[in-house]
Amino acid sequence: TDWVSVKEVSIRIYTPSGRMIRSFSSKRDLIRTVDYSEVPWDLRDAWGYPVANGVYFYRVQVVGSKTGQKISSTKKLAVLR
Repeated sequence: TDWVSVKEVSIRIYTPSGRMIRSFSSKRDLIRTVDYSEVPWDLRDAWGYPVANGVYFYRVQVVGSKTGQKISSTKKLAVLR
């Protein structure tokens, strides 16, 4: 995705039962360079508690700056310590 045409990026992390445990926004959390972006996560939920080992789902949503079009993708994430 061309960062020039991106208005906002959000990432939400969910338990297998569908409960959202953490969210990140490009406006406050995203570390961006020319060709690479990352979101540091301390493996804690939104309330500050460590998440358990296991499978989670994350959903990335991108909003275009010119058209306002939303594109999203959901993938699996494994937490292992």
